[in-house]
Amino acid sequence: MKRTRRLCRALAAAVLALPAIATAAWRGEGPFVANVTDIAVDGAKPDTIYAATAAGGVWRSDDGGQTWTLPGTEMVSRVVNWIEVDPRDPATLWAGEEATGEPAFWRSPDRGRSWKLVTVDRSFDAVGQPIAFAPSKPSVVFVPSTNLHYRSADGGKTWQSFRVPGQDAYAFAFDPANANVVWAGGRGSEHHLSRSQDGGKTWKPFGEGLPENSIKVLRVAPTTPLTLYAVIGFGQVFRSSDAGATWSELEIGLTGVDEVWALEIDPRDPKTLLAATAKGLRASADGGDTWRSAGSSPASYLFRGIAFHPTKKGTVYAGAAGDGFYRSEDGGQTY
Repeated sequence: MKRTRRLCRALAAAVLALPAIATAAWRGEGPFVANVTDIAVDGAKPDTIYAATAAGGVWRSDDGGQTWTLPGTEMVSRVVNWIEVDPRDPATLWAGEEATGEPAFWRSPDRGRSWKLVTVDRSFDAVGQPIAFAPSKPSVVFVPSTNLHYRSADGGKTWQSFRVPGQDAYAFAFDPANANVVWAGGRGSEHHLSRSQDGGKTWKPFGEGLPENSIKVLRVAPTTPLTLYAVIGFGQVFRSSDAGATWSELEIGLTGVDEVWALEIDPRDPKTLLAATAKGLRASADGGDTWRSAGSSPASYLFRGIAFHPTKKGTVYAGAAGDGFYRSEDGGQTY
């Protein structure tokens, strides 16, 4: 096993033609040379981590990323864009596949050993964007899509279709303390953000100050729900301090078509942010007022998925394209 691991790392270095890691704060752990697209952490057992890959399967580590297994092969040939651990039942995983025009929404009941397509109705057409659970009532699940969207009140046993008037929805986000308050970000002819205060039954356009571009990611600070963040277009990041009513752009240090692939908030510190971008990982310790590079590594510009450890402050996980899984124990300051 150790020899195989060394050979895989050597192969990754040769393919990427990049230097070795110089420091130990971030270190490569696996799944070796896979194109890691997303990271998910089991909230009940934080040492259990899942890594979604593009055509490499969904991997699992039960020891904080030190060793990895491929529990099942159903997803090996698929481009898995995102993965989520069900907050009610951590043995249940949800995943979205990049498969235009085909069913692309999957569920595993056994920690990734087997997978089945989630069938909602004939019109169901997931857009490959992550689903959203209501933190205060995790049986409530929203699925973004174009035109028709879907929600479940019983953890995915039954579904209802609905529309957000005037826009598609690419991202949903809930108030951490109130499952009836939910935001929908996407693309519309006149507005790109809406808010519901009755669990998605009715919606109103929301968000003064947002540009005319698609909203791809929405995040709500877990302990300060008046604070929201949105990733818009390629690399614009906006912040609201009044529950989404008004927004202002943050200077994250990107230009042109530099893309932001992921944005996460430290669950232990709502001021600590980490963004995976076309210019590497960017970090903020003051709620987005200022940003810095989170260090350098052989894969620093290839990171796609990021996740904070839910209980250990400073422990951060990141997944890279073609270079596997990385872990930091100092908040991502160094690799």
